[in-house]
Parts: sequence; structure tokens; C-alpha cells
Amino acid sequence: MAGRANIFYLYSLESGEKTCSHPVLLRVALGEYAGWSQTEEDAAWSECLSRRDRLLKHYERGILTFSCAANHNSHFLGEFHYHPEGDELYGPQGRNQLDLWVSDTTHGHPYIAMGMAATEEEFWQICKRDGPEDGFEAIPPARNIRVFFLTQSDLPRTQSDSP
Repeated sequence: MAGRANIFYLYSLESGEKTCSHPVLLRVALGEYAGWSQTEEDAAWSECLSRRDRLLKHYERGILTFSCAANHNSHFLGEFHYHPEGDELYGPQGRNQLDLWVSDTTHGHPYIAMGMAATEEEFWQICKRDGPEDGFEAIPPARNIRVFFLTQSDLPRTQSDSP
């Protein structure tokens, strides 16, 4: 079997006038599928992307509206398919703010390296320790971003489904 992984998607919701910016990190489960079945793999990815889209919409229309009345456009900043540093990224639910270090990778957009660390130097030590994932080597500089973190478990029950 293949699949069965957490995929992290990083977005920024910005007003049309660029007067505000709200970074959000979404964690969505990619379901398990038979590695030999392209049909099953396509269905697993389709379900994963559907959950991601519902979660982003939930943030924009159901959470962000309580703190910012502006109309926002979402900008996709990148995605991470591995195991980032930071215990807070693995709890069953999010709905909290986290400080992340984010950098580009040698594979370019949309792939990013990310993790939680006290300093940029610590982030680079973690990247060096863990090594490049499938050749996706992190490249300087890293940016420190405070994100609102959500998981698919944070969807209202009517919008949630099993991973």
C-alpha cells in the first residue's frame, strides 16, 4: 500500500488592497491506496485536495471573518509532504497560531521546507540533520512566519470526513 501521509499546505489570505495578510497552514491526510492502482491513487489525491479546499474555505469564511472584515484572495505559497519538526503539527486538531520557519527547495515552487525552531540557525541544523527528502533540499534564506494552523479535524462535522 502507498499513500497515508500528512500533506501540509501553506496559504496567505490577503485583502485586494494588500492592507492585511493572514498566513494559514493546513494539514490534510492523504488516504492509503494500492500502489499499483492509478485509479485508487487518483481518488486518494482527489479526496485530499477536496478536504484541503473545504478547510481553506472554512478558514476564510468561518474563522477569519471574526477578526478581519476585508475581502480576501488566497495565495498558495507552497506544500510540504514530509515530517516537519514541531510536536504541535501532529496533534489531532489545530485552531492555534504557530511560528514556522519556511524556505524554498531545490525543486522550486510549490515545494517548500518547513518546521518549528527557536531560531533560523536551529532550523538549518534540523534541515541538515534530517537531510533532503527525496532530493528536496532546503535553500536559504528561511522566513519566519506566524500561521494559523488547521487540520481536517477542525472542519465542522457536516464538512468533515474520515481520513
